Amino acid sequence: MKNELRKLFCSPIAWIVLVIFFFHCGSTFCESIEPNLRWKAQGYDLEHLTYDLFVGYRGLFNVMLSKIFIYFPLLTMGILSKEYSDGSIFLLYSSPVSNRKIVWGKYLALVVFSLSFLAIFGLFIAYSRIIVPDLDLGMVLAGLLGFFLLCCAYSAIGLFMSCLTSYQVVAAIGTFAVLALLNNIGSIGQENPLIRDITYWFALNNRTSYFVNGLICSEDVIYFLAIIGMFLSLTLAKLHFDRTKKGVLPKIGRYVGIIAVACVVAFVSSRPKFMFYSDLTKTKSNTLTPASQEIMKKLDGPMTITSYVNLMDQNVHYGLQRNFKNDTKMFTKYQRFKPEIKLKYVYYYHDCDNKQLDVRFPKQPDVNERAKILAKGYRLKLESFLTPAEIDSITDLSGEEYFLTREISYNGKKSYIRMFEDMQKYPSEAEISAAMRRLIDENPPVLAFASKNGERSIYRKGDRDYFTFGRNIQMRSALINQGINTEEIDLESIDRVPDRILSLVLADPQTAYSEHELAVIKEYIARGGNLVIAGSEGSRDFLNPVLAELGLLFTEGIIVKESEQNSPEFLVCNISNGAGNVSPTFQRLKAMGYQITAPRNIPLGQFEDKGYTFYPIFSTDPEGCWVEKTTTNFIDEVPVFEPEKGDEAWNNQPLMIGAVRKVGDKNQKIIVLSNADCISNSELGIGRKGIRAANFYLALEPARWFTDGQYPVNVGRPKGKDTVIKANFDQLGWHKVVFIWFFPLLLAAIGAWIVIRRQKQ
Repeated sequence: MKNELRKLFCSPIAWIVLVIFFFHCGSTFCESIEPNLRWKAQGYDLEHLTYDLFVGYRGLFNVMLSKIFIYFPLLTMGILSKEYSDGSIFLLYSSPVSNRKIVWGKYLALVVFSLSFLAIFGLFIAYSRIIVPDLDLGMVLAGLLGFFLLCCAYSAIGLFMSCLTSYQVVAAIGTFAVLALLNNIGSIGQENPLIRDITYWFALNNRTSYFVNGLICSEDVIYFLAIIGMFLSLTLAKLHFDRTKKGVLPKIGRYVGIIAVACVVAFVSSRPKFMFYSDLTKTKSNTLTPASQEIMKKLDGPMTITSYVNLMDQNVHYGLQRNFKNDTKMFTKYQRFKPEIKLKYVYYYHDCDNKQLDVRFPKQPDVNERAKILAKGYRLKLESFLTPAEIDSITDLSGEEYFLTREISYNGKKSYIRMFEDMQKYPSEAEISAAMRRLIDENPPVLAFASKNGERSIYRKGDRDYFTFGRNIQMRSALINQGINTEEIDLESIDRVPDRILSLVLADPQTAYSEHELAVIKEYIARGGNLVIAGSEGSRDFLNPVLAELGLLFTEGIIVKESEQNSPEFLVCNISNGAGNVSPTFQRLKAMGYQITAPRNIPLGQFEDKGYTFYPIFSTDPEGCWVEKTTTNFIDEVPVFEPEKGDEAWNNQPLMIGAVRKVGDKNQKIIVLSNADCISNSELGIGRKGIRAANFYLALEPARWFTDGQYPVNVGRPKGKDTVIKANFDQLGWHKVVFIWFFPLLLAAIGAWIVIRRQKQ
């Protein structure tokens, strides 16, 4: 090994590679640090600096791991091929040195040389630790380990390719070819489960992704060790066959045997129950949050997740077999805690709400004709898809509107995980954990919406209704996707609100409640039931008999404020300080500058103490607001504050409140909203320039409050501390001088001195 190391470090190519690598690292590091220094100079708060510097799009590890394959063919091309070209290989064969010593000597020399790359990385890590005191060293060290293992694998591959030819250029090209094959083999045979597991396991691309994100996975470690072992074994076999004359079949048999052993190791190590993990990040960002882990602990027994993939769905490509590995990554964290989770796929075709098909196939309205065309386009056999009649006989997916849906089956219960119409598409931990929690809750939370008096409906999609946050299965933040059931209830047909109801919702009734309905509501309030009341000027008089039970009252008039941008009755409100008593999320949203958009609000006041403690959630501005009593047409008329006509100043007054009182052994929780439009379909679907609206949280966070934080599942993580960088934008110039020019030139000078000195000797 010493002789091989001497050859490497006395080779001009090796030093050129190191200099170029250092230059590449320096320029990449400066590119990653520059935006953070610029943002700091502009007064922005920084966060996740470790990720930005090493893992992000411009991160040092991310960039260099994608480029390191360029260097190793140059390093390894002459490691054995040069021995063949100058005939010195025969001297090795005639010496008492065994094949194993030859291979291991040359390989370990390459491994030691790879430590030079790590030393260069170490310089940048040490400097990063100086300027970022709270650098996440666990994440960085895991990434360093991944880089080292990748270098070791490249060395083994290059060594094998070098033993196949006496031409160094051919060896280099061959190494490039093998690396290209291993980087692309993961897409081969994805339709066949056995072949898919083996080819995907052999794929080099993304094998270091877990490492650079701070997670050490046994499968990845075994992968690199198996690749190294396979190519070193192939090299030993090649040298053995050079020394001994063997027939073609024994040679093929031995090569195939070596590869077969690696395939077996690949298959076994990729089984979830044989996989082990270590999350080295400070925030445990690669691991399920504590809330999700608690859910998984309670799921004792077999579980099956069945993906129903509809050929007619616009998201069908996510669920096809060719995308199996990427599609199932969302469950990897869960399989760590429950390896026995079985993943199953069912393929079918059925009409669904996909308007694109009507545009693309106007002349083929029949579902079977469209299915044939789509199957052909995807290069699939239509016979492998169940027909509409066959899928309907197996399960009822009408409630899922025949979109791509995952059905969780556990202990005789079912729950659904859905795809969403947003940029992310896939469900996050919050949605998956909420669906799994449904399976262990005896009584999942239910919000019951009164429905017989013209209230806002959770089933209708009209502008004024509540379908978006209530039952829209394609909306990530909808209650139904956060583990909370919603249903409508007829108060006239019952004598008592069922105990299973988490909260009763009275949303803007358009007719008066009957005496029977009021009696049911009052009895529900008296026994401590949770309640949501959302009013408007049209429902003021119908809701006041209910509000009277709380000591509250909706009064006459519309709250307005003069504005150059908006109509006077449209308010952009700040979240109140007291909102944190209802949900800490409101406090975080306030700190982040989020606001609430509130069109046409009515005033809410207290006239009697009924024992409730009130917390304002969002309120009018501290100045400039009043209750307009005379003007009602705000399009053609401009309201003017006229106290003599009954107008009242209404500054810093709550428009949404949370109320709490003790009833027996429980806390009764009530939400009152003076503007039912705040969470309507139309308001939640509007984006306004310059306004960061948090209206969706007006539905989500009260639900969290009612369930004592159980739903939606809290998947929040502690904030990373790597938010301070002790450098400024003015220092960027010397960063570039030192890391891009000084150190590489110094390394070049040292290399030149060693090479020249060696040649003179």
